[in-house]
Parts: sequence; C-alpha cells; structure tokens
Amino acid sequence: MLQEEILEYNKLCADFLGWDYNKFMDRWNEENFQHKYSHTNSIDLKFHSDWNWIMDVIFKINMLPNSKDPSDTTLQTHRVNVQSTLRSANMEAVVLSINKFLIWYNNEH
Repeated sequence: MLQEEILEYNKLCADFLGWDYNKFMDRWNEENFQHKYSHTNSIDLKFHSDWNWIMDVIFKINMLPNSKDPSDTTLQTHRVNVQSTLRSANMEAVVLSINKFLIWYNNEH
C-alpha cells in the first residue's frame, strides 16, 4: 500500500472501532511534539502493521450482527472473505481484505 492508502486505511479502521481519529492525532501530537508537523505521524496507528491492532478490527467485524433479512447474506459473505484471508497469515493480504470490507461496509451503512 502507498503512504496515502495506509493513512486512509488507518482512518477507516479507527472510525470503524469508534475512535475519534482527530482527537487521537491531537493527543499524539501533544505527547510527541517533535512530530507535530510530520505528514507521517498517522503511521503511529498500526492497523496496517501490528497483528494486535488488526485483530481488534477483525474481532469487531466478526461481532457485527447479520442482517434481519435471512436472504441477505452480503455481510456474511464479506466477513468470510476476511476470515479466509486471515487463515493465510499474510499480513498484507489481511490488511487489503479488511480495507475492502471497510469500504463496502461504509458504503452500505
């Protein structure tokens, strides 16, 4: 992923988990003043590089309730795609799969 894509992906993950991305970055900047004007400080969100952070997102994906309409299996299909990629233990593939899920989820909800 390119730097801009990593930034956007980290924002998607933070939003999905209910974090206020701007408050997080403001707090980070106060604690790490030397990086306040850095364009890469968002990399301190590690949804793209740390299995613990990645698993937090996957856990929430797995906890999403299915549609009330039994014939609508779209969410389940997308969730299975993420779970399937996770079995590969390929971090980059998992991150791309989560990114795809979150883009779909945000467009649907």
